[in-house]
Amino acid sequence: MIYSVEEQTFKLEDDEQMAEKDALISQLISRAEYAEEQLRYCLRMLFGQSTEKIRYQIGTLFPEPTEVEEEESIENEAVPVTDKMTSKPTTKRKKQAGYREASTANMEKVEHHQVETDCQCQHCHQTMTEIGKNIVRREVEYIPARCVCHVYYASAYKCTACSDEREQAVIQSAHVPKPLFQKSMASASVVAKVIHDKVALALPYHRQEKEWRRIGFDVPRRTLANWGILASQHYLNKVSQRIKDYLLQANSIHADETTFQILKRSDGKSGQTKSYFWTYCTGAKEAIPIAYYQAL
Repeated sequence: MIYSVEEQTFKLEDDEQMAEKDALISQLISRAEYAEEQLRYCLRMLFGQSTEKIRYQIGTLFPEPTEVEEEESIENEAVPVTDKMTSKPTTKRKKQAGYREASTANMEKVEHHQVETDCQCQHCHQTMTEIGKNIVRREVEYIPARCVCHVYYASAYKCTACSDEREQAVIQSAHVPKPLFQKSMASASVVAKVIHDKVALALPYHRQEKEWRRIGFDVPRRTLANWGILASQHYLNKVSQRIKDYLLQANSIHADETTFQILKRSDGKSGQTKSYFWTYCTGAKEAIPIAYYQAL
């Protein structure tokens, strides 16, 4: 078939327009895919899994799809609607066997044996003989905490034989146990309680102050904070260094930082200077799990 020059020109223009349209369509499709990917990422950041724990399983490199993504995949499917909706009957959950024994295994046991002083048979009215006992129930009692003030006296002794011969009397005092901190009322149990409430329970010092006052020990929050600092300087630094040595022997170490500000810095820098709180953790496959914190 032979085309004229004008027909060939029109055909070339149509081919160019079609090519431009195809390029535009592919560009719009790529933009739509990119926008859809960004939307899924935002939805995953808002409603998806927030933990950074690594799962050592096959096929869990990427997080699971969120409920929004699952709804998008089935939004076009037909859902049958019935006039009468039936609900699935609920079944009573069975109690786990041995739960009460396991939950109270580490508690102090106090047994109460109920005995009948005059137990007679209802038929012959003879005295019945005990053949055994059964556990009827278990009851847990909470004993509120209390503080006890230990007052140490050191007896002084004088040598009467040397007093007449010497100008100064020979006096000797009894040995007194060394305190946890010099010139302080803090004991090891009190400081351990303060550090546990602050670190493990995230209880601020002003709330601890109220709790100690309720028990009967009126101690300011500044003193509680000083006890934690002194305990870390005098006793816990060696433990922390030992933990760090074990951490450096691990095959893999995970690290993460958090910024914070210190109003009154001891290094002379401004309070607006950004400081870092680093967390170092061993991998999940390590024999000894370690978490080490360091402020810089």
